Order: sequence, then C-alpha cells, then structure tokens
Amino acid sequence: MALRPLALSRHLDRDRDYYRSLVRIALPISVQGLISASLNLIDNIMVARLDETSLAAVGLANSIYFILAIALFGVSSGLTVFIAQYWGRKDLEGVRRATGLGLLVSGGLALVVAVATASFPGFFMRIFTADPAVVDQGIVFLRRIAPSYPLAGLSFMFYGSMRCTEHAKLPLWPTTIALGLNTLLNYMLIYGNFGAPKMGVQGSATATLVARVVEVVITIGIVYGLRLPAAVTWRQIFRVDARFLSRALKVSLPVVGNEGLWVLGISIYPAIYAHMGTDVIAAVTVSSTIDRLAFVLAVGMGNAAAAIVGKQIGAGRKDLAFRYGGLSLAIAPLLAVGIGAVVFLTRPYVLPWFGIQGAVLDHAMVLVALGSATLWMKSFTMVSIVGVLRAGGDTVVAMLLDVGALWFIAVPLASLGGLVFGWPLFAVYLCTSVDELVKGVASLWRFLSKKWIHDLVNVPADALPVLSPDPALPEPEAP
Repeated sequence: MALRPLALSRHLDRDRDYYRSLVRIALPISVQGLISASLNLIDNIMVARLDETSLAAVGLANSIYFILAIALFGVSSGLTVFIAQYWGRKDLEGVRRATGLGLLVSGGLALVVAVATASFPGFFMRIFTADPAVVDQGIVFLRRIAPSYPLAGLSFMFYGSMRCTEHAKLPLWPTTIALGLNTLLNYMLIYGNFGAPKMGVQGSATATLVARVVEVVITIGIVYGLRLPAAVTWRQIFRVDARFLSRALKVSLPVVGNEGLWVLGISIYPAIYAHMGTDVIAAVTVSSTIDRLAFVLAVGMGNAAAAIVGKQIGAGRKDLAFRYGGLSLAIAPLLAVGIGAVVFLTRPYVLPWFGIQGAVLDHAMVLVALGSATLWMKSFTMVSIVGVLRAGGDTVVAMLLDVGALWFIAVPLASLGGLVFGWPLFAVYLCTSVDELVKGVASLWRFLSKKWIHDLVNVPADALPVLSPDPALPEPEAP
C-alpha cells in the first residue's frame, strides 16, 4: 500500500512534464495561428467594404491557396513524424535529413502551383463560380498573389521542424511582423491611403505578397542565425539518401494522399455554396474566417500532441506516449466547448465589422452559430488523427478514417442537399460536419487499441547511413 502514493506521485510528475510541454508548444502555435487567421480576417474585413463581388472573388481565389496549404501541411506533417521521433532519439542529423527533404518537396510543389495559377487564373476561378464579375476580380487577385505560394512552402516546413524540436516560440516573430506589415499595406493599397494608389483586390494581394516575402526572410534569418536543428545545408536538401527516402515515403505518402483527398473533398463545398447564390458564398467566406480563428487552439493542440507523443515514441517510452496522447484527446474538446460558447455569444458584435448586411449577415449568423456548436468535434478529430495517430506513424489508418468519412458521408450528403434537393443553408452546413462525429468515434477506438504506436527511427544501425551529428546543435530536453 505504501507504494501506491509513490507511484501516483510519479505519474503526477510525468503529467506535469506533459503540461509544461503542452503549454510550451501548443500556446506559441495557437498564438501564431491566431495571428495568421487575424491576417486573413483583416483582409476580408477590408475587402468586404469594397463590395460583395470583391469579397466573393477573394474568398474563392483564396480557396486555391487553401488547397495548396493543406497539401503543404500534408508534406510537413508526414516528415515531422520523423523529426519528432528523431528529436526524442537525440539524432540531430536525422532531424536535418527529414527537414531537408520536406523543404525540397514543399518548395517544389508550391512552385508548380504558383506557375499554373498565374498562367491560367481564369480556369481556376471558373471551377468555383460562373459569375463573370467574380471571375474577373479573382483573376486580378490570383495573378498578383501566386508568387507568394513558394514562400509559403518554405515557411510550412521550417515552422514544422522548429515546433517538433521545441522551438515553437520563434515562429511568432516573423508571423507577427508579417501581420503588422500586411495590415498597413492593406490599408494603403486597397483604398489608396497615405498617397498610395487605390488598387482594390489587387492591393490586397500585393500586401499579402510583400508580407510573406518579409516573413520568409526573417524566418531564414532566425533559423540560420541561431543554428537551429532546422538549419539544413544545400547538401542535406538535395542529397537524398535512398533508404531514408523509402522509409519516409512509406509514412509520408499516406499523409499527403490524406490531405490531398481531404482538400479535394472540401473544395467541393465552395462550389456547392456558390451555386446557392453570391450572398451565400460571401457569408461562407466571412464565417470561414471566424471558424479559423476559433480553431487555432485545436491546431496548436494537434501539433503539440504530435511533437510530444512522437518524442516519447522515439525515446522508446511507448506507455508514456499513450498516456500523453490520452490527455491530449481529453483536453482538446473541453477547451473547444468554451471557445465555441464565446464565439456564439459574440457573433452579433463581430459580424457587423465586415460591413455585411441583409441576407449575407443573416446567413453568416447561422453559419457561425453552427460552427461554434460543432467545434468540439472538429477539435477532437484534429488532435486524434493529425496529432496522435500520425505521431505514431499510423498514417494509413489515419488516412482511411479521415478521407473515408468525408467522401462517403459528408460530400454526398452536402452535394445532394445543396445541388439536388435545395435544402436550406443550415442543413447543408450540417451535412459538411457529420463526418467529424464518425471520425471521432473511429479514431478513439483506434487509439485505445494501441496499434497506432510505431517506432520509426529506432532501427538497426546498419539500416541507416553513417552521418555525424553536429555537436554545436542543442540537444532535446529530457522528459
């Protein structure tokens, strides 16, 4: 009996380690996400004051970047599985090997999308809408903002590597500076203030492009100036080891496929909403911005869970990885309930900031209310699938759960409701969220089975290339 209090004390000590890591990683990521979402919020508020057509055009044009961002997230998520486990193993050369591959793939992918978007902007806009006025405005926006896409590809991978190596605070600096610059330039270039030309939606795109250039320059300066684990050399980027590439593809391809199929599925939603009317897509643009603001803590929790759980698996502590994963799954939906309540209560005061009125305002009120009510489900699946299951290398099952529920439940229901049966907006929105409940139940079952835990980096020495670690780099903290 005397051993039980001692055992309990040890568990509490371990839990304190978890909470410290959670705050140290999740809080900076959430703040950074809040800043990034605020940038988008400011863009939409300023553009909305032009007219509804401009708002709809920017919202649909930004769907291209959103699709790319999801793909970039898939690349970074697949490789940060290795980064987190290498970090737990104290293999700093492995961290850089995975980071270099991620920079090569994400930068190349973003460059291809940028060239295609700038060359054929009308084609991409007509995927989402047939309104000629919206298409024309979207073409202007896309041509100017497309060069920013490769910069986003670099940022995604650098930030992912920094977070998994417990430097989550550092990305706050470039993000904050970019927000301030983007806000100032928006005010100047959209409306022609401070002697600047009045450029409308083109001004919004120009402001975002300049802000991203500055963000990437500062990020690179931080990474290489402080010699962080993410500071890869050209050799580490372009010299890809065949054995590591094979292992990385086995884990990463399901993640990239997951995100690609997922974003392809949800990209159908704007097309459905656009066919329901310009006022509907304008309301969706506004409500989506608020949803992203409300969701930033869940994103922080998911990324933190991936880093914390992955580190424990890499260090060989699978029982602790399971315990920390369970704590993350319990905390995320509880926090989301509180955030959802705040969003629901404040929506009558926040939505008028966008300058919307009439049917657009009415639609937005309904959408934000529904988003706040379903936030807890989305938060749970974010942490369970993107955070815990992927951290354990269980990427194939995670893909099947995420994509299966979307394509076989949510997309068919929303398509039938919005395009065939003419259901009201609230019913179509609920159809787009019903898959979260299915994914939540299935991912919880998978978590409890413990079959998701896969050690990807503790392999026989002869299975890895001989590489010397950099002694000048910091070592990960002990758990």
